Amino acid sequence: MYLNQQVGKNQVWHLKINTKAEHSDGTICNHEIEFKFDKPMSMFEVLNGAKHIKIEQDGFTRRWQGVTKSWLRDLDDELDNEWIATEAWVTATCVAEMTARNMMADKFARLVCGLKSA
Repeated sequence: MYLNQQVGKNQVWHLKINTKAEHSDGTICNHEIEFKFDKPMSMFEVLNGAKHIKIEQDGFTRRWQGVTKSWLRDLDDELDNEWIATEAWVTATCVAEMTARNMMADKFARLVCGLKSA
């Protein structure tokens, strides 16, 4: 639905990243980081950052710099150079506003999403 533009570009996002890391001695560690936002962002802003989004971390408020930079910075803070990330799984959910384009899409949206007809 995102690709055919039935879902708007600005959504409120929730991201969870589960990372599996292996230490040089063979020890395996699972690391989880979560980002919850209360302001709408596009997918581009989620990935690359947005000046209008501020996050609070460790008692400081700063500009959102994107999921990749934030994830890597968090891993660097938590794990030393003896660790190598071997897997990372991201779950991204958003609150979407949908627009029905035809009668069948309208019926589907009302059935699945609880939307009302215009």
